[in-house]
Amino acid sequence: MNFYRTADAEEKKIEAFVKFNLFHHEQTDKFKAQINKIDNLFYNQKQNCFYCPMGQKMTQIGTFTKKTDNQFQQTITKYQAQNCEGCPLRGACHKQAGNRIIEVNMNLRLHKQKIREKLNSEEGIKHRKQRPQDVEATFGQIKSNHNFKRLRLKGLVKVEIEVGLACLAHNIRKKAYKDVKNKENNPKSDRKPTKSSNNSTILKISKNYLEFFQKVA
Repeated sequence: MNFYRTADAEEKKIEAFVKFNLFHHEQTDKFKAQINKIDNLFYNQKQNCFYCPMGQKMTQIGTFTKKTDNQFQQTITKYQAQNCEGCPLRGACHKQAGNRIIEVNMNLRLHKQKIREKLNSEEGIKHRKQRPQDVEATFGQIKSNHNFKRLRLKGLVKVEIEVGLACLAHNIRKKAYKDVKNKENNPKSDRKPTKSSNNSTILKISKNYLEFFQKVA
């Protein structure tokens, strides 16, 4: 995700509910438990300082500018802890020789925080639920993962049949993958899927396509 485009959208008063790369990863308990992550450090806006995992202030010691690959100039602010010597969390916090120094793009951090608040709002959750239902991800999987990049038949009827078969195969793959995952997650489960239940699921997926094939045959 390009945060600078998000800033441009804000200037144009466009509501942007777009996830950044690590949004879902940040919601996990594993990520939140990593004390070395800068995003997990508490920031005091009034005093312009961070607090390390032990509660020490990390004060600003300087700034510098650099350009991204897209030649966008950004300002980086450096913060340093007061005294890391003898800290019991040092090994998990950082591996620097002296006191810990972090470099933060405060403008980027501000945009990420705004996006988090939007995506975790009631409206944001609604948009996030809608996104998995979109078809772009499915088209991407069929084209890239299943190598279905070119139609082999001509004519509207034949093309509909070919695309229908590709979609049918995609759904059966999803069903098979789900069954394997359920079996791995519940290895001691006494409940065993019956043959009739599996067959009914697959028939339900393919019912519309089979009816269509019979009509055009």
